[in-house]
Amino acid sequence: VESMGGDTWEWDGDDWRLGQPPGPIEETDPFTGAPLYGCTLAYDPAIGRVLRGCGSELASWDGASWIVDPSRIVPPLTDGYSLAFDQSRDRLVLAGGCFPEEYAQCAPFDETWEWDHTRWRWADPPSVPEARRGHRLAYDGVRREVVMFGGKPLREGTWVWDGARWSLKTPVTAPPRRAGHAMAFDPDRGVVLMYG
Repeated sequence: VESMGGDTWEWDGDDWRLGQPPGPIEETDPFTGAPLYGCTLAYDPAIGRVLRGCGSELASWDGASWIVDPSRIVPPLTDGYSLAFDQSRDRLVLAGGCFPEEYAQCAPFDETWEWDHTRWRWADPPSVPEARRGHRLAYDGVRREVVMFGGKPLREGTWVWDGARWSLKTPVTAPPRRAGHAMAFDPDRGVVLMYG
């Protein structure tokens, strides 16, 4: 499932299906009124739905429409953040982002938050990756950690989150700095894949 520009599409392995057509759909944050930028998706196996983070809203896809639950307002009303579902800990992880007004000039955050299906909890690890937006997270099911790469201002480094601390990895080979890319875990090959 991917959402962009107010329409949602589903790929079933053979064909794309328009799940929600463009039209009178919120293109601004329902809580702040700011334009929605940099939406991010993560699958939550605990509820069996894809979650969409856009601005301060966290919505779930029920197969026909996005359902916004006001109790899941994304803290601290950020935009440009990334989400990944940590399956080993049953937590949705949110990292980075910035306040949604004037996206191009916003000051990025270096905060990490987790949703446990009841409330958001601010994780206060001893060290954090540099503040960023437009980065990506992906859950690595083999190593049971969330991987972070990229972001603006353009950042180098591969970070991993184990639920208690961020650790900077030192790979021999790494992609160049980037933002706005895509990352996903390939369980058959046991690797995190990056594109863009």
